[in-house]
Amino acid sequence: MSPTHPFDVATLVPSSRDLLQAVRTGRKGLALVPCIAAEEAAREALRMAESGVTALAMREASPAMAAAALATRLPMLSLALVSTREDALAARAHGADAVVLDHEQDDAEREATASHARSTRMVALPLARTRAEVERAAAHGAKALVVQAANAGGLVALASAAGRLVVIAWPGGPLADDLQTLRGAVDAVIVDVDVWGATGFERLVSEVNP
Repeated sequence: MSPTHPFDVATLVPSSRDLLQAVRTGRKGLALVPCIAAEEAAREALRMAESGVTALAMREASPAMAAAALATRLPMLSLALVSTREDALAARAHGADAVVLDHEQDDAEREATASHARSTRMVALPLARTRAEVERAAAHGAKALVVQAANAGGLVALASAAGRLVVIAWPGGPLADDLQTLRGAVDAVIVDVDVWGATGFERLVSEVNP
């Protein structure tokens, strides 16, 4: 979904936060990336920073994302798929340091969108839902990508095709009981409230990514 909130291109400031550095674990650990809600986003961002996570995600580029990005120094990943220059610039205007490219675009369209994102020093991440899409991202020189599947097994299968790329897993459903399955298979995983809202989340962060 394209961001709908107005923004002024003249006020854009390039990103200075490195998402890939924040989540790259060499698959020796598992970085947890909480996907926080728009409601009280700044407060939740602070709470997540205190828990020891190294990056945050939100589903929509919005004023709430901007508030969350200002509240901490953690890099912010926007999960709203970008397919145009306006999508990319709006994400940056609202605090994103990385965006996910629309997987339904052809190669030329996706590269054009990625170039607009990179012009503001954001990371542009291909989205892969099939092995062929993982291989396509690697063939086009991607350094990292987001893989999406319904369960941990599907995520592991996609990651196995990614070689040395930094892999961020985006589960299609609750994953609280399967996190350990992903450790060693991906670098990072986006987690929803079923994980980060549970008692003991700070301990979990240190256990999976010591």
